[in-house]
Amino acid sequence: SCADTGSDSILLRHTDAIAATLDIHATQHPLRVRFPDGKTASSIGTTEVALPSTDIPLPAHIFADDSLQQSLFGISDITNRDYDATFRKDGLYLYHDTELVHYTPKSLDETSWTLPLQRPLPQANSVITLPSDNKYTQFMHASFGSPVISTLTHAIRKGYLSTIPRFTSALLLKHRPNSVATAIGHLDRRRQGIDSTTAKINVQIPSPAPSDSSLTYEDDISNISDSPGTVIDNDQTIYTKLFHTADFDATSRFPVPSAGAKYSYHLVSCFNGNIHVEIMPSRTSASYITAYDNTFKHWSKYSAVPSIVRLDNETSTALENFLLVDKKVKSFQYFPTATHRANRAERCIRTWKNHFIATLATASPKFPISYWHKLIPLAELTLNCLLPWHPNPAISAHHGLTGTQFDFRAHPIAPAGTAIIIHEPPENRGSWAGHGIPGFYLGPALTHYRSHHVLATATSAPRVSDTIAWFPDTDVTPPIPDSREVLIAAISDFLRAIKKFHLTGEVLPATLVQELQDLASLHHNPLSTLPASSPEKR
Repeated sequence: SCADTGSDSILLRHTDAIAATLDIHATQHPLRVRFPDGKTASSIGTTEVALPSTDIPLPAHIFADDSLQQSLFGISDITNRDYDATFRKDGLYLYHDTELVHYTPKSLDETSWTLPLQRPLPQANSVITLPSDNKYTQFMHASFGSPVISTLTHAIRKGYLSTIPRFTSALLLKHRPNSVATAIGHLDRRRQGIDSTTAKINVQIPSPAPSDSSLTYEDDISNISDSPGTVIDNDQTIYTKLFHTADFDATSRFPVPSAGAKYSYHLVSCFNGNIHVEIMPSRTSASYITAYDNTFKHWSKYSAVPSIVRLDNETSTALENFLLVDKKVKSFQYFPTATHRANRAERCIRTWKNHFIATLATASPKFPISYWHKLIPLAELTLNCLLPWHPNPAISAHHGLTGTQFDFRAHPIAPAGTAIIIHEPPENRGSWAGHGIPGFYLGPALTHYRSHHVLATATSAPRVSDTIAWFPDTDVTPPIPDSREVLIAAISDFLRAIKKFHLTGEVLPATLVQELQDLASLHHNPLSTLPASSPEKR
């Protein structure tokens, strides 16, 4: 508690990180505090921090490094500003008007909840034009491959995308994108039984015992034990240690072969919720082995190679030898023929195809479709940043595999296949040549700081550039009709309905006709004169 004020305050420990992040000012009136152990300390400075995911500045007191073991946030600083804080075992939730605005995850072994320290937005004497919240939300939604809004909202609330300060769930839901690309990639058949017109009969029918044909994947994993199995046949049950198992399956042929190497297939693997894709020119044994080898190399970069592999029945002796001898997995398993419910890769393929189709639909119509394989790294990155890591759902699948949260500030992303102008350095262009050449955005260059993989249109050659100009296509959100146009359209509908009414021979009140004509004339759309009585029948 604070000895002088008797109320909660924000107490910050003076560290190098805080000194570099916040603006600290010396104080002539230090704040004295008394700790539960009886010790007292005085502040050495003051600063301001922003309430996470908001623009609200909060005063804070800086204490010497040896005075505090860790920084402390006062709850009243949050609740006094009409925000609610909920502390749960998986993290801290901040709400404003019942809307979740911030989430900080917490592991079960941690004994305290944390909040990120952010610098408040500075005041400026001059203002420049920035993208509106609506435009920004549409751009970020397209940058993640135009996913389903519920999936993107869940990822934001879980803190998977916390390195994008402005992109909050409240902003997303306030300016909810209505993307055509989302429908192209994720539109499914309407489920039966929704708003049914069939009358319900309340008859108690005993539910039958579940049969094998009604089991779902959730039923399968509830029976999984810790004993790894061997190759199984159609009559056996799959036993595996879930968190040490990877599932593989290949997609059908992509309609357009890729440029150059002519890739046509995707080998999709699922490991603890993380989805990885390798492309193959064909479904031959050699192509499979190469794709499996590249997948294991990808996992080995993060020391996360699984010990058990589950795959479909399309295999070969060479692939089996590769898995058991070259990669030294403990065992591999085949799924029963025509039984796909237990294969996690089947669900991963559906998730991957939906996401990749939406990503391609987000790209510019002028993007050369034969370079679809160049968009796979960006689509895989954005997908895994939206999915949970199965051993710890408090973090994303990308964070769980790589061990670090993806930093969108160091590696900003944009909609895949966006039309751009690529900057040409002075030493690479003529004296009177243009400063840029047209191209398309492919994704972030992760080995470079704030750089991008791009495709030059003239040469069809990928390159890395740190300076590009964006020229996205027109908004995918349908424009809101003008209110006057809506009113005139409604009046026209009335007119057509009235004409049909007269054709039936019924009498229409003259006062109603006159009122409609007066209303139409106010909007300079005069209606034709309507008879008050029905025409004579001949």
